[in-house]
Amino acid sequence: MPQQGWRHLEMSFYGNQHTPNRPEWNHDRLVDAARQLGAELGRSPTTSEAVDDDRFPSLATIYRYAEGGWLGVLADAGLDRTQVRGYGSDESPRMKRDLRGAFMLVDTPHLTHRQYDVLGRYPTSVVKEHFGSWADACAAAGIEMGEKHGTTCDGPKGEHLDSYLEQAVAVVLVEHGVEYVAHPPIPGTNWVADFHLPECGLWVEVDGYIAGSRPNEQSFAEKLAHLDSIDADVVVVETPAEMVTALRERGVIAES
Repeated sequence: MPQQGWRHLEMSFYGNQHTPNRPEWNHDRLVDAARQLGAELGRSPTTSEAVDDDRFPSLATIYRYAEGGWLGVLADAGLDRTQVRGYGSDESPRMKRDLRGAFMLVDTPHLTHRQYDVLGRYPTSVVKEHFGSWADACAAAGIEMGEKHGTTCDGPKGEHLDSYLEQAVAVVLVEHGVEYVAHPPIPGTNWVADFHLPECGLWVEVDGYIAGSRPNEQSFAEKLAHLDSIDADVVVVETPAEMVTALRERGVIAES
């Protein structure tokens, strides 16, 4: 099974590739960069805009040094503490054009969250929040909605899950009496985890992709790197059996 955490991915994020020779990052440098970018944009920048700007490091590095997360950086820069809701109604036409543009680049009859993660200009969570849901966003853009990955289904507690593999993991958790939250937001970020187990503090990512086939590989790795940077306990599982093993290793359930 994958090792505890995400280290089996053998990836490191120590800064944006655009800025390899910059001195050590700290909160104040992030604040200065946010203030400059905010002045140019005329509003609070999003984390997506920050990592696309040469003045910032990678998202994982931002969260490693940001005091109070991205919202803390914005506040200290004198900018509105807005992130997901930072776009007004005048942004809708541009978002819809961007959705249609991403749709034109895929070879499927629909557009999924994962495809837009790779091809879109806006964070997917921003688009969903702006329009109300992914389905509403796609409907507004006049395109077919695709599923996140796999086939959507209901979990054992009636919650909406994104694949049968997620469902199988949830069933295992219920069978072992482990409380979980499905698709919880990761605080201070635009990311959502697959599961969080509040009693032991474990974050769970379910990865059913064949190696090298995940369309949002960079974003996924950065999410894991962020969780690692805040010393969160996170496990990536590919099967329900790996979930059981992870629970036993942490003493959540007894050895059989």
